[in-house]
Amino acid sequence: MIKKETYPIVGMHCASCKALIEMMVKKLDGVESVNINYGTEKMTVAYDDKKVNLEKIKKSVESAGSYKLIENIEGTTILASPSDSKEIKQDLKDYKRIEFEKTTKNLKYTFIAIMPFIFMMFYMLLGIFIKLPMLNMVIPYFNIIQFLIATPILFIFGKDIYKSALNALKIKAFNMDSLIAIGTFTAWIYSTIVTFTPIILLGKYIPEQEVYFEAAVFIIFFILLGRYLEQKARGQTNEAIKSLLKLQAKDALVIRDNEEVKIPIDNVIIGDVIIVKPGEKIPVDGIILEGTTSIDESMITGESIPVNKSINDEIIGSTINKSGTIKFIANKVGKDTLLSQIIHMVEEAQSTEAPIQRLADKVSSYFVPTVIIIAVITFTFWLLVLPNFYGNMSDSLRIAIYTAISVLIIACPCALGLATPTAIMVSTGKAAKKGI
Repeated sequence: MIKKETYPIVGMHCASCKALIEMMVKKLDGVESVNINYGTEKMTVAYDDKKVNLEKIKKSVESAGSYKLIENIEGTTILASPSDSKEIKQDLKDYKRIEFEKTTKNLKYTFIAIMPFIFMMFYMLLGIFIKLPMLNMVIPYFNIIQFLIATPILFIFGKDIYKSALNALKIKAFNMDSLIAIGTFTAWIYSTIVTFTPIILLGKYIPEQEVYFEAAVFIIFFILLGRYLEQKARGQTNEAIKSLLKLQAKDALVIRDNEEVKIPIDNVIIGDVIIVKPGEKIPVDGIILEGTTSIDESMITGESIPVNKSINDEIIGSTINKSGTIKFIANKVGKDTLLSQIIHMVEEAQSTEAPIQRLADKVSSYFVPTVIIIAVITFTFWLLVLPNFYGNMSDSLRIAIYTAISVLIIACPCALGLATPTAIMVSTGKAAKKGI
C-alpha cells in the first residue's frame, strides 16, 4: 500500500541540505517519491509501507547530517488531525525553540569574542587616513592572542557547521556548510602553522607573519547571524495553519451510559451522541438528531450570516452554535473532519514546489562541487604563477590560500552580502598597513 505523508524536518540551513536529505531518502527501497520544501521545512514522502517503514525513513534523514524528522506517537500524517496536531505542534515548537536558543547563545558569545578583532579592524583602517606612531607598533605575541580567541569561536560556537560538513562528507556529498568549513578551517590551519611553526610553510622564521584568524572568525559570526535572522523569520511563518488549529474545539459533551460526560475531543468516536449548547463550538462533523439552531459557518464558507439547521442536517466541526441546544451523532472524527482536510490540503500546497524552484534545487546539487573545484584551480594558479613575478614562494602560498578561501566563502549564498563586506574591509586594512 502506497502512503503519502508530510513531516516537518528540523536542522536544515540551505537548499543543499534539502538536496542531501532527498538523495538519502530516495535511496530507500520502497520510496516512490520525496519532496522537501525548504521554505516551510516540510517533507512529503510517498512510500510502500510493505517495503519500508517510517523508522527507516527517519534514520535515513538523520544519516544525511544534523537533521531530524518529527512525527507524532501514532506515526500518522502531521497535522492530519487537529486533535492530534496539538501535541505535535508543541513538540515541533520545542525543537525549534531549542535550536533557536542554541543559535542565539552561540551568536551572543561569538559577538563578545570578536570584539578584539573589531578593534583590530578599525586599528588597521585608521592607519589608512591617520599616520600615528602608535599604529606602527607591533604587539608582542599578537598572532598567539588571535589564535587563542579564534580557536574556541570556530570549534565551539561554530561546531555545528563543521559537524554538518563532516556528515555530508561521510556520505560522499557536499552542502553549503562544506564551503564554510573548508574555507574557515583552511584559514585557521594556515594561520596556526605560520604562528607556531612558520618554517614548515615558509622555510624560515618570520616574526608576526600575517595571519587570517579574523577572516575565519567574522565569517562564522555572520553565518550565525544569518541563521539567527532566518530562524526568527521562520518562527513567524505558517500563520494560516496556526489560525486553523486555534479554531478547533478542545472537548465535547457526549452521552455515555445515559449520562452526560465531558471528554477531550481526542476520545470522541464515530457514533457518539454529542450535546452542543448555544455559544459553544461544534466538536466534530455530524448529523443533527434533536433540536434546531443557527450555526455560524463563516470559518468555512466566509458567509457572516448564520445558517439555520434542524434534524438530519449536516454540521461541521469547529463552527459555532449560535442559538438552540442540539444533539447530533458524530460521523467524522480526527483526520476525517472537514477542518482536518482543509489543514491537510494547506500542508500539501505548502510542500509543493514551483518549476523554477526545482530548477534551482537541481543547480544547487552541482553548485558546491563546482565551487570547490574552482577554488582548487585558483589555489594552484596563484601558487604556480605568482613566483614567476615576485620570486617569493611564501607570498605565493599566502596569496594562493587567501584567494582560494575567498572563492569558497564569497560563492556561498549564506555568506553573500554579510561576510563579503567585512572581508573587503579587513583586506583593505591589511593592504593599507603594508603600503600596497
